Amino acid sequence: MCSSDLDQLEIRIGDAAADVFGRLGNVSDLTTPSVERGPTGERQTRTLDVAGRRVVLVIERFESDAEPRVAAIYLP
Repeated sequence: MCSSDLDQLEIRIGDAAADVFGRLGNVSDLTTPSVERGPTGERQTRTLDVAGRRVVLVIERFESDAEPRVAAIYLP
């Protein structure tokens, strides 16, 4: 994998979820996404296979009228 490919895989807290999934392309959910209701709307916890690495993303709105963003990243 070359450097430009790795740049596309970078995920940061606060990134818009749509941008992250657009950069990652076709990733596989390893489990069924968990969906909860939080104070600002829906919160999803997704366990993904990203380039052979297990990555858990928590995605939620930071404000009720904002777009969903990455709130947490776990690398188990």
